[in-house]
Amino acid sequence: MADTKVQKEILDAIKIIVDAAIKKSTPNILFGVVTEVKSNNTCVVDINTIGYNLSYYGDYAPKINKKYPVFVPPAGMSKAFVISTSSPDEYVLPVASATELGGVKIGNGLTIVDGVLSTK
Repeated sequence: MADTKVQKEILDAIKIIVDAAIKKSTPNILFGVVTEVKSNNTCVVDINTIGYNLSYYGDYAPKINKKYPVFVPPAGMSKAFVISTSSPDEYVLPVASATELGGVKIGNGLTIVDGVLSTK
């Protein structure tokens, strides 16, 4: 039967190696405020009063003065980036008209039940 002390020391050594590998490959996540958005998918992000030129990825450009997570890989700030997935403006439902679909207020004598407009 194998010596349990030796097995424990081997497992402890493996844990140290795995922990070190994870630490080397896991990005650090900081938070910063976008102070400028540039045209080449980059933005200036203020982190602890220092402005960094970072790439951003996502469907929309980040909003100025909004806080975003900054992903910093083990390679450092030169490879850091922001992910911006929120739309730049909140959607506003237009008022319905004869030519445009939109929102309407429900007046007297009308009800909506399960999305169906009916008279009372």
